[in-house]
Amino acid sequence: EGFYDASYTIKESNTTVSIQIKENKPVRVNNINISSDFDINSLVTFHKGEIFNASKFIDIKKNIIKSLLDSGYCSYDLDTKAFVDLQNHTVDLRYWLQKGDVCRFGDTHIEGLESIDEDIVTSKVMAKKGDIFSTKATKETINKLYGLQAFDSVVVNVDRKIYNVIPVDIKVQEIKKPYHIEYGAGYDTYAGPRVHAKLIKHNFMGNAQRLILNMAWSSQEQLYTTEFFKPVWINLHGYNVDLDIKGGYSNLEYDGF
Repeated sequence: EGFYDASYTIKESNTTVSIQIKENKPVRVNNINISSDFDINSLVTFHKGEIFNASKFIDIKKNIIKSLLDSGYCSYDLDTKAFVDLQNHTVDLRYWLQKGDVCRFGDTHIEGLESIDEDIVTSKVMAKKGDIFSTKATKETINKLYGLQAFDSVVVNVDRKIYNVIPVDIKVQEIKKPYHIEYGAGYDTYAGPRVHAKLIKHNFMGNAQRLILNMAWSSQEQLYTTEFFKPVWINLHGYNVDLDIKGGYSNLEYDGF
């Protein structure tokens, strides 16, 4: 990129195709003008005399927008332009930005719940009402909701904006195949033949609860465990506490040396 006067010739024979490209004089950055009330100097990585690259110009704009959103500015006014002079093989770059006011998260709206209570979902929402807008909080919300292992699909939409307030629109689809089964067999030089099996029931009796049954058997070892997980078991002074309990039986016969 940056070679706007490049030329090429194509030569063909019975067995080959030869392409010759002549780059000619490239377009280089002549001037960089930045007018901004938000520090973007480190993001504008062009330098005077550098060969102009359109892809880099686009990426810089994306990085500026990302930095604004990460800092809570969603009402920015950004204008980026590249004025190319083909006769002189130069380009003047202009970056004009007004960051606007800081945006904050608004109310949370949830769609798609069938057997799971809203408070289970809201307990995993990191984009809390009144907090400064952050794309990081949005991503963390998605990860935590998937971490419940009770949804096939989670979409968190923050595209709406009402006077610098951004509602959090969450759309979920509860898991359709809640059972997960593992089993296998093998041979151990000490224990001999052994088998194992595990059954996981996601969204067990609703509310994103999870039940895990685990079994392993050989002539030397027997293992049977049950694990139960319940999100938002209790709320202590505004902090949600999950419940995760595990119990069972384990027996390992060891003859020593």
